[in-house]
Parts: sequence; structure tokens; C-alpha cells
Amino acid sequence: TPSLESWDRAKSGHYTLARLAERYNDQQMPSVRVIDLATVAAGPLYPFSSPLLEAIEQRLKRDEQSILFLNHRGLASALLCLDCRRRVVSPDSQLPFTIHKSSSGSQYLLDHTSGIRADLPAACPHCGSIRLHAIGAGTQKIEDLLKRVYPNARLLRADSDTMTHPEHMRLLLKKMREGQADILFGTQSVVKGLDLPDVTLAAVLVADIGLSLPHFRAGERIFQLLTQLTGRSGRAQPGDVIIQTFRPDAAEVRFAAEHKTEEYLEQELKLRLHAQYPPATKMIRLILRGQGAMQRAQQVSLELIKCAKENDPSAKIGSAPTFFGGGKEWHVLVRSADPRKLLEEMNLEDVVVDVDPIECV
Repeated sequence: TPSLESWDRAKSGHYTLARLAERYNDQQMPSVRVIDLATVAAGPLYPFSSPLLEAIEQRLKRDEQSILFLNHRGLASALLCLDCRRRVVSPDSQLPFTIHKSSSGSQYLLDHTSGIRADLPAACPHCGSIRLHAIGAGTQKIEDLLKRVYPNARLLRADSDTMTHPEHMRLLLKKMREGQADILFGTQSVVKGLDLPDVTLAAVLVADIGLSLPHFRAGERIFQLLTQLTGRSGRAQPGDVIIQTFRPDAAEVRFAAEHKTEEYLEQELKLRLHAQYPPATKMIRLILRGQGAMQRAQQVSLELIKCAKENDPSAKIGSAPTFFGGGKEWHVLVRSADPRKLLEEMNLEDVVVDVDPIECV
């Protein structure tokens, strides 16, 4: 699962491309089932659908193990139409708007790339449907739900709250390999290269959480996670994968389910070229923190826009609060063929300069 930048360099001959045609240990890739959450009635057990609960139950009866993945970075809530399955996106960045609450409690949409705000629409701007749904992580705690449905199951949880020391992950994996647990659930650590022979079910609870992050790399990262997740099931015996999503036709879901990495990379690369995001252009992120961060970010943004008009009219510049900064951190995103040139005369005291940023939210 290479990044789009690495894929582009491999295509241009800067990197050598090595293909792995066969899976480890000569095992077949697991079968993948995509469940449309918009068509199943999960009710109080959300995000667990009936097919997923049944699949977990089967593993418990056969003394096999399951891995469940929840993208914890899903604090983002995007607005999704349940009829046309399209998200409400910003006209400026072409990334999903994020739902926010004002101090008065009213909701609004915010573009974390450009800072554009908009009112929540009464109907879908694409098809006119009023079936708009906020996609988020859900309010139920996964551990509590599992204990309620499977009171006798032995659970292991792997997230930032439980994995506070590297030794914790080693002990957790030891328990899995020795058959002391039935279900491992958690965030990204549960999809990263684990070789657990008794795991015959791997599932992502809500794929849309990651897809709804206001980040041009959101789709790429979810595809990587889904692809890595499919590799955790069926390492030593036939296995299954379940992907739960409100957008079963999303390219990230469809290509990951079909184990088509190169096809996804080619399609995503075309979108990046069209929208002028890396690797189609270069990017620098300026981060401002503390008292007056908003005013300073807006001032820097205006100076850059003025400079770009004279030197690089095609440059794209926008300032906005960062998604995880709690309103106390702002960033200015500069996209240009040569963004360094625009910064040469700038006063960047107390500004963090992130060249080719991985994070842009």
C-alpha cells in the first residue's frame, strides 16, 4: 500500500517497483463482504450489524479469533446523503465539510482547508433528498457493546488509552497467540502487520469515519487500512473480512474488497492531478498556535495571496483552524509549483513550517 507520492515516483522511474504476486504462506486472500449500513437496522447495537454479530458468534463457537477495527480519528462528522451516497463538500477545496457546533448550540459546516463556513443544507445539494446523515464514530463504546452481546467472550482492547507502553502491545499479542482471547478490537495498531494464525475474521466497523476526514489523503489512508486489514484474516486457514460502510460504492471500499491496489492508485492519482493536490503540486503548511493564532494566520494568508498575485497566480492559499487544535491552532496551506519561493520574504517568526506535510487537518 504505497503512498500516491511513492506510486508516482515508481511510475516515473525514480523508484523501482517490486510486485508481490503471492500471499505469505501460500494462503488465498480472504473473502471480503461489504455491508451497507444504510440498509441494515443496527438500532442500539450500532455500529454492529446483524451479519457482523453472526460472524463473530460463529468464531466464538469454533474457538477462532476475530479482529475489529474502529478508526478512532473519526471525531470528524461529515454530512452524507443516504440516497445518492455523496458527501456535502466545500466548493473551494473539494473536501468534505465538517459539522461543528457554535457557542449557541447551532450547527454549521466548516472547511478546514480554506476556512469557508456554510449553513447546514435542508436537502442534499446533489439530488435534493432530505435524508442527510451525520457520519461519525457513534456514541456507544465498542467494549460495552461486546460485553453486552457476548458476556463470556474474552476481549482485548488496543488503543491510545490501553497501549501506553510498547510492552503492552507485545503482551497483548502474546495472549492472542496463546489463545487467551477471542476478540481483539481497537484502532490502527490492530491492522498493522499482525500475524495471528487463529484469526479468521477481520472487520472494520465504520469505514466512513476515515473517509469523512477533511484531508486530501483521507481516501488513500482508508484504502491502506482496509487493505492491511484484509491481510490480518486467514493467515493459516481460510478467513473472512467484513467492511461496514454507508458508501459501499466508494472507490476505497470497492478496490480494497477486490484486492486491486494498482487500480485504486491509478484512479486516485487522476483525482489528485485534477484537483491539484500532491503529487500534482507541492505543498507547505504553516502552523500558528497560541494567543492571536487566528489573526496571525489570516494576516499571513493575505500576505501570501498578495505575493502570489505578483509571482504565481496559479497558487492556492487558504487559512483555517486545524481540526484537532480546539480552535487554538490555525494553519495556512500553500499549494504551488514552488511554494518555497512565496515564503522567501515572509516573516515566519513563531510559525511552524511543515514542508510536504503528511497531516493537513
